[in-house]
Amino acid sequence: MADHGEVALRMLDPQWTTLHGTVRAWLHHGRIRRRLAERAEEMGGAAAVIGVVASSARGGPMPAEETETVTRFWIERDGRSRYEFLAPDGRVERTAIDDGRSSLVVPEHGQILRTERGQSSSGHVWIGDPRVLVGNVRLRFGHDESVAGRAAVRVETVPVAGEREMFPRHLPLERGIISGAGGYAIVDVGSGLLLRYEVRDTEGRPISRHEFVTIEVDEPMPEETFTYEIPPERMERTPTDIQLEMLERAGVDVSEFDRTDVERVRRAMDEHFRSIRDEEPVGRMTRRGRRPLAETVAPLGPPPDDESAAREQIAAAVTALAPDGRPKEGRIERGEVLDRSGPEPVHPVARGRTVTAELRDLVFLREDEALIEFEIRVSGGPNPTFPGRAVRRSGRWLVSYETAAHLREMGGNPAPSLLDPPPDDGPAE
Repeated sequence: MADHGEVALRMLDPQWTTLHGTVRAWLHHGRIRRRLAERAEEMGGAAAVIGVVASSARGGPMPAEETETVTRFWIERDGRSRYEFLAPDGRVERTAIDDGRSSLVVPEHGQILRTERGQSSSGHVWIGDPRVLVGNVRLRFGHDESVAGRAAVRVETVPVAGEREMFPRHLPLERGIISGAGGYAIVDVGSGLLLRYEVRDTEGRPISRHEFVTIEVDEPMPEETFTYEIPPERMERTPTDIQLEMLERAGVDVSEFDRTDVERVRRAMDEHFRSIRDEEPVGRMTRRGRRPLAETVAPLGPPPDDESAAREQIAAAVTALAPDGRPKEGRIERGEVLDRSGPEPVHPVARGRTVTAELRDLVFLREDEALIEFEIRVSGGPNPTFPGRAVRRSGRWLVSYETAAHLREMGGNPAPSLLDPPPDDGPAE
């Protein structure tokens, strides 16, 4: 029988030097959103949920109600790594390699991107770290098990009343890793790692499940694991290449720039965007204690020809994220779908108060897409900032549908599905 005291100590400091295996993650997004809303209510409304919402309302398409992802990985502790993200049919859709000097992202098709080391490309893949549980739940050790050929012990996770960390701040909420909820874990006796971790809601239904399909601990890894031979027909680009193209498009002479001088190019980008912010009131947007998006996001292509006009359109579109009684169509992508669903219910925190939405920051990813940050201002209440996306459709900039839908769902109100057919108004007269 496993020594539960020894296992608990290993959970405080997992013992491993290399990991190789396959991890499967199953998520029920509807239950995750409901658990988030319940947690906000437990802790006193919107002010308590600001920290977790800021990491959850990210750009990208809304997921299906249930999703399952499979990832192969090779990891050296505090060292190199390789992740292969698999499609449902087993194809490798994307590979991310950190060779100790830089990070390489290799999609199945298209251009290969090399970035500085430290810019995460792993997608925050779950690797069984037990420290997300320690101090956030009570651990009730049970019977011995065997998982993926390794000796293990089952541990029930019991929620603790009070303001414990429910959602790890360093992990995006969409990964479904919930640290303060009930459920169970299968803990590896030798290393202290979680071989399986299932979170359940208050009714006992599974919310998320992360598990190793295969796992090897402390096995040697060939050097070629962390290399990639780029085919001659595929182009490798760096954020510096993209930034130089943007500067050149903006009229900056880049003929004297050394493409390997990353710092000089970055300073030139800083000066370029600073001049835009100084010249345009709409563009003067900063975040207290954090760098502007332009300093932390590498664009994927050139910006729109008229950045000033685009910023003004996006700022006007963001106002639609507050309940102002005006149609969403023309300000939010597929806004007619939201308009058909009727008036949005008022969040309890906003009842009887004035609510407005204001653009705080943006960076253009390409000529028809931008990352944004906006603030929801509640009179006499909290003013949380949320991330989102803006897109250009038929020549006009709009807030993306998933940004508006995600914000609505954070308040516990489901957004209409874009897959639902429009209502039948009857035969035309």
